[in-house]
Amino acid sequence: MINSKLWVYNENLTDKIKDLSKICGISKLLASVFLSRNIKDTNFIKKFINPKFNDLYDPFLLKDMDIGVERIIKALDNNEKITIYGDYDVDGITSTAIIYDFLKTQGGNIDYYIPERENEGYGLSFSSISKIKINQTILLITVDCGITSIEEIKYLKENGIDVIVTDHHECKNQIPCADAIINPYRIDCKYPFKGLAGVGVVYKLINALCIKLNLGDLYLKYLDLVAFGTIADVVPLIDENRILTKYGLEIMNKTNNLGLSTLINNTMLCDKEIISSGISYVLAPRINVAGRMGDAKRAVQLLVTKNEDEALNIVNILNEENKKRQEIELNIFNEVIDIVENTIDLDTQKIIVIAKEGWHQGILGIVASKISERYNKPTILITVKGNIGKGSCRSITGFNIYNALREASSFLEMFGGHEFASGLTIKTEYISLFKDYLNIFVKKKINTEDLIHKIKIDGIINKEDINIENIKGLYKLEPYGAGNLAPVFIYRNLLIKEIKTVGDDKHIKIFFGDKDLFINAIGFNMGLICEELKCGDIVDIVSMIEINRWNKIEKIQLNLKDIKISM
Repeated sequence: MINSKLWVYNENLTDKIKDLSKICGISKLLASVFLSRNIKDTNFIKKFINPKFNDLYDPFLLKDMDIGVERIIKALDNNEKITIYGDYDVDGITSTAIIYDFLKTQGGNIDYYIPERENEGYGLSFSSISKIKINQTILLITVDCGITSIEEIKYLKENGIDVIVTDHHECKNQIPCADAIINPYRIDCKYPFKGLAGVGVVYKLINALCIKLNLGDLYLKYLDLVAFGTIADVVPLIDENRILTKYGLEIMNKTNNLGLSTLINNTMLCDKEIISSGISYVLAPRINVAGRMGDAKRAVQLLVTKNEDEALNIVNILNEENKKRQEIELNIFNEVIDIVENTIDLDTQKIIVIAKEGWHQGILGIVASKISERYNKPTILITVKGNIGKGSCRSITGFNIYNALREASSFLEMFGGHEFASGLTIKTEYISLFKDYLNIFVKKKINTEDLIHKIKIDGIINKEDINIENIKGLYKLEPYGAGNLAPVFIYRNLLIKEIKTVGDDKHIKIFFGDKDLFINAIGFNMGLICEELKCGDIVDIVSMIEINRWNKIEKIQLNLKDIKISM
């Protein structure tokens, strides 16, 4: 366990840190973070730590935005039946909720549809289309999906249903014959920022509608849900996403959304400030579980309801289902670990591909992510039912799993997703060939060094750096997420004063000493390290530095990421 990761850092930045700190008026600790990430432009830094809402781009820069807006306004004017077609993850659910609520407030004849994960799968399907057709829909608006639904949208158009696609997933060579396709990833879209989440694209659509309908800043009321969906979807929190999430978190902390506030108040986040980690680890799993364990429409209903009893009832159900999800996830995780350790040669297999009958499809993405993190290899987990397998794919830095699936598409029935997370459908007879083909492909794209688990370090600290003012200065980098990770630092020669496991031995708590400084540390999912360390050991650590608030008292805490015996 100890010293299993490569610590990557630059120790030759001392003079540059002092200069940047002085020019930008920031702490040396914060300056070291920017320099470690090769950010030297002082204007960029000042803009980054003080993002302005006015720096958001004109929504009409998105290709087809004008066409989509005009078609929606026509539908509103003519009282045409509009159906929002979403996805069952947090991005899709928040996207569905905000455009449904917005169009409802404009008097729209509006409904929404979320496919059932296990039987219908991601995106448009002919089985779901038949239900929408019966529902007298005139205009279908997809959110967080649709860009790969070539045949399904062709069928809809042939049957008199107009379609507006809003999506943020990568496009294939062909795009659907929809009336409007609003997706920054379109080759012919000149929008300045490609990294919007699905909910970000929908927010831009609502912004554009407000402009055309002279509704002022009505669109601002949805920023809390935009931040929620954006952070949960793990898109890069830079550029527009940084602005949307920063302002959205401010609104979330005083949200007027009944369902969201009920959810927050019935978790460990009650009476705490909501930051990005609270969304990622507490709120998002409870919204995601609606689609993983049952009907995702419940989560949409939670975010649009005006009824307190209904909101509380849905939250209570989601909390219980989240507990069940955790149990199922642990069982699958342990099964996968057993298979990897006993049947896979990790020295020769550059990608982990495992298929098994009976795994819960809704949980595989979480487990695949943990397996990929544990072994630092792209991972595909496939659950088999009959002659069909459905898989969740997660990747590592530097390897585009979506491109790999595209390369192996001849083996697949369907696939789609992002660089780091994708999904697929495959006939079971092709799984073995698919696995062999991918291993050959991955070996060409990844060298041995890429598979060494690296931790990028943002600086080296000592006890003089450990103070409340310094750490609050680091919080100017919030919100953290993909593309803007929480900074981590090396702290050398710490004495272990106390050490113990907590949380059913999953986690570790250590009380460190550094001369006259004493500080607590927590290491999540690092419980096994306790077997290799003891009181009196001198260690070097990699950690985040946090402020732990309890009963209005602020204390500094280290959040461990790695640890090794000092040399």
